[in-house]
Amino acid sequence: MRLVLLSIALVPWFAFASNINIEQELKGNLGIQVGINKGTINVEGVPLQIAVNNGIVNITGDPKDLERIENYKIKVKNLELRIAGYVKKVQEIEQRQLSDAEAYQKALAYSQELLEKLDRLESRIARLDEQHELTQKIKDAKDRYDIPEIKHLLKEKQKLDDKQAAETAFELAGFQELDLEYSDAYENYQKAVLLERNNSDYLNAAGLMALNLGKLDKALAYFEQALVSDLKTFGEDHPSVATDRNNLGWAWHAKGNYDKAIAYYEQALASDLKTFGEDHPSVARDRNNLGLAWHDKGEYDKAIAYYEQALASDLKT
Repeated sequence: MRLVLLSIALVPWFAFASNINIEQELKGNLGIQVGINKGTINVEGVPLQIAVNNGIVNITGDPKDLERIENYKIKVKNLELRIAGYVKKVQEIEQRQLSDAEAYQKALAYSQELLEKLDRLESRIARLDEQHELTQKIKDAKDRYDIPEIKHLLKEKQKLDDKQAAETAFELAGFQELDLEYSDAYENYQKAVLLERNNSDYLNAAGLMALNLGKLDKALAYFEQALVSDLKTFGEDHPSVATDRNNLGWAWHAKGNYDKAIAYYEQALASDLKTFGEDHPSVARDRNNLGLAWHDKGEYDKAIAYYEQALASDLKT
């Protein structure tokens, strides 16, 4: 779950693969052309092409590069299956057929975030008991990109009473969220919060999921706790604090209280301007959020002014 327009996610969507190449090829003759949407993802440091054509997802790459990926065929097959399953689920939820261009955008975003979560899991595995049978099973499933098995094993790990129960719940929720299993993800984000009440990552994740499920008062409560925690940890002008305020702004925005939303967005903007300066994506995000709030309040001139500032900044960046 990600709120793209407002960019209030806890981590950047494309943190795992920062260099994204997107193009569209047109092929055909006699005036009939087929668009093939392509983008680059990185698997174990190797650039691969993800493409959608006629609803079919394919991942390809240079044969020389593919040799560098351990168990390449297994990994790519599992990745293709997960992407195709995700796109199908999105179509079922939206009750419509996605165009190839739409499916490609969904597929690219999903694959980028999935690879990021697998990368995070790799770091986590390094801190687990290597001799434990369950640890080895999780590692093997991760190496195969077997997401259903990863989720199953993380559920098994939850049954163990260990010091990492909160992190296990958080990781499981992340994979569930990615697969659009929102109720299950929310339950596990809540578990993570109950086990570590002052962890702002867990609080924000629970808040975002509550927001996605329409539980606006719950979302506000989680975001407020996250703000209190981050203020204690980082002080007034820190990017995490600005994110908390943006999240609070969006929750009040969703409730229709545009004045409160604008107040939080303005605090986030002031903080990010101090931290990053004028032309930074976070500052553009804050101004875009303010534009949305003023737009929904019916103050279109103010909305346009903020949108224009956000656009000018993003064009520079």
